Amino acid sequence: MNDFSKRYKSLTITELLTVLEQPEKYKSIAVETAKKELKRRKLTDNELEQAKFEVKLQKKKDIELKDKWDNKEKTINEYLKPAFDHINPIQQNHHTADRIINLIILILGFMLLYQVYDNYLMFRYIFIDKEQWDLVTLEYLFLLLFIPITVLLFWKRKKIGWILLLIFSILSAFGSVVGFFSNLGMNTTIFQITSPFVYFFSFLFYMAIIFSLSRKDIRKIFSVSKKGLHKILGSMLLVIVLFVIRVLLL
Repeated sequence: MNDFSKRYKSLTITELLTVLEQPEKYKSIAVETAKKELKRRKLTDNELEQAKFEVKLQKKKDIELKDKWDNKEKTINEYLKPAFDHINPIQQNHHTADRIINLIILILGFMLLYQVYDNYLMFRYIFIDKEQWDLVTLEYLFLLLFIPITVLLFWKRKKIGWILLLIFSILSAFGSVVGFFSNLGMNTTIFQITSPFVYFFSFLFYMAIIFSLSRKDIRKIFSVSKKGLHKILGSMLLVIVLFVIRVLLL
């Protein structure tokens, strides 16, 4: 007696017929065992017909369920595919610049949501518990609102949005470098430091944005000339050099 014989003795008539209805899904020994088990039970014609009816009914339900899920998948694809195509920068067509812009906006949007979540208690303190705002509070709010305002202007394809995002990305990339090297000299037994990989990937992310903003097709959308790009890059380089000199002189 094989394993199938022992197992199939506990199966219902409907389950045995299901094996026979779909022999391509089972091993040949399983199909043969199902035939022998049905023969061993010596079913009446009525019992056999009732079981066959139940198999057909179950098959119909399975088909309806599959069609239902296929329709849901089709509906989801109809909504999500156009959205993905709109931001997908890989596709080879003349809308690549718009897709890169929207992809940047999407990523920064997720960053904003995380920022709101991460600073929830501070927001609550400022807007609910704090009776009077001081200069420090205003400075904190300005830094928090800078990114959403920049993203909004960038999404609206405003030149000032492109400029602010480029400046922010340059400073953030530089900040990642500073953070990376600052962590190297810290005592890990006393201070809880951020992983160097965080700074490394943060630097790569902001450099990717800088590179994207510098593309000719994207600059054209924001009416930024190559000369204008060089002016901003030169100005930010000067600011960074002055900052480094000041730090070294302290």
